[in-house]
Amino acid sequence: GGVDSAICLGLLHQMKLKYPSYSYKIVPVIAPIEKSYGTTAQERSTVLALELCAKYCYTPKILDLAPVAHSKTQHIVGNFTDNHCIQQSDYWLRPMAFHTEASRIENVDSCMVGTVNKSEWDLGWFSQYLDVFNLMPIIDLYKSDVYAYAKLLKVPQSILDNPPEGGLADGKNDEDSLGFTYDQYEDKQKYILRCSHQ
Repeated sequence: GGVDSAICLGLLHQMKLKYPSYSYKIVPVIAPIEKSYGTTAQERSTVLALELCAKYCYTPKILDLAPVAHSKTQHIVGNFTDNHCIQQSDYWLRPMAFHTEASRIENVDSCMVGTVNKSEWDLGWFSQYLDVFNLMPIIDLYKSDVYAYAKLLKVPQSILDNPPEGGLADGKNDEDSLGFTYDQYEDKQKYILRCSHQ
């Protein structure tokens, strides 16, 4: 449901249109963990992801991880009600689900697409086993570039208007958690680059 995922799907879709003879299959996977104290904003993210898939005419694979997450939380976390602990418990479900689904879809020929952009990569603002996969098509794009491409790819406005967020336990979006905006970070990086070339 985020802008990074949106342009990754948009770019893959454009490749499919440009090279129709290529025999690969694109399967968007939506894996919500609803009603969890560790993972927030899942209902809205799912609605946005479904809207995006409809725009590009893809039928997503929906993996409802909530029942497994809640059961695992009960058995592993128990009565320990720290939301960040539950967030970590939730976190480990998605990589397992994605890898299993990729193996099921195309067997050994499948690959997964990571959605980390340059700003997130430089800041270390990503999940190692959840966001970094076989292909990383936007790893060299700053967040401002991501939004520029999103407009070119006609990503739904509802996704562009939604602040970048990772569904963290505290419910904060990326910029609130970081304490600065992506634009501020990018301006600082460009300033450093300019100074280093003078």
